[in-house]
Amino acid sequence: MIYKMIKGDMARFGIIYSIILVCFAQTYYFLFRDIDPNVSSVLSFSQPHTTVMTLLQMTLGDFKYDEFNYTNYTPLAKFVFAAFLILVPILLLNMLIAMMGNTYNLVNSRSQKEWIAMWAKIIVILERSYSPKQLLKFQSEYTIPVPGKDGEVGLMTILRTKKTLAFLRRTASNNW
Repeated sequence: MIYKMIKGDMARFGIIYSIILVCFAQTYYFLFRDIDPNVSSVLSFSQPHTTVMTLLQMTLGDFKYDEFNYTNYTPLAKFVFAAFLILVPILLLNMLIAMMGNTYNLVNSRSQKEWIAMWAKIIVILERSYSPKQLLKFQSEYTIPVPGKDGEVGLMTILRTKKTLAFLRRTASNNW
């Protein structure tokens, strides 16, 4: 199950995260491209690879909000920053959690179905180990005669509740 989560969900998350990170890195690189290095000391967005690394740090909550004042388009830089903060840490991490939750539910439901199938195989193996005469004897213990039909029996299943066994048998016979 862990392998399936890592293989599928983390790979899908990594691809989506990389695409969004590259898009925002281009945006920040172009916003900070025209800054004169002599005027400001903002080097975080000066090269494409440093921009990607800065955005990785921003994903983890380490950012310098004052650097956005050095761009020629300060309101746009702050808007892109707000969009990045909403999109990446909040939405993408919630998406990752939801994907892993869905994978867990899928694996859990499959395991229950496989358990039922294995239980049925064990019962079939056990039934094959008895003679037909012994099987009829066992069958008579969990079947009841169908009222009005001579010689026919019905399968009796009893749901475990707080009701007595006699009451359940009586209601099962009455429902035929």
